[in-house]
Amino acid sequence: MQITRGLRRREVNDASAGSIAHLPHTQQNRNAPPKAKPLHGEKLCKRLTAHRSAAVQIELAQQPGVALAVLMYRMIPVLFNDVYGQSYIDHAVRIDVHTSRDALVSNAVDMADSTAWKALEGERAKWSRMLPKRTDELLAWLLQQDADVMSNLFAFCVAATVDGINAVDRPHVVNEVANTLEVDLTRY
Repeated sequence: MQITRGLRRREVNDASAGSIAHLPHTQQNRNAPPKAKPLHGEKLCKRLTAHRSAAVQIELAQQPGVALAVLMYRMIPVLFNDVYGQSYIDHAVRIDVHTSRDALVSNAVDMADSTAWKALEGERAKWSRMLPKRTDELLAWLLQQDADVMSNLFAFCVAATVDGINAVDRPHVVNEVANTLEVDLTRY
């Protein structure tokens, strides 16, 4: 048997200068690079990154200065798009806020046993007891608080929005926050 690379069948040469769209299905698959198999499965990736997110959240909740910087880091490119380019969709003075609490629990069935989760839930319970029960009283209550209460509540609120859940093995933007906080995942 002799293998000669680079030769093509006559009907392929005649079909629009060898366009890949005209190749038979088997020929297309033969030329396509093999799809790389991920190192970890989607479910495991989501579970592990949910735990990482919880750890980053509790660390961020304990550092109001970093929480402020993280929020500003999100806002500044939107507000100064002439400097940073059009990297975000235009919004009319709007920041969307979403909690990742339900996503953490749904992606890691063992989240309730996590040290980070227990600390987060403790913080959530503390703030729930302190906050007024009615929304129409919230602004007045906030205006009466001292700087320490405001900065700690602010840090908790920013931390609760952190979402580093990922379905695949690849770097995630939450890694920059985790590195800034020097999160030691072995603690969690």
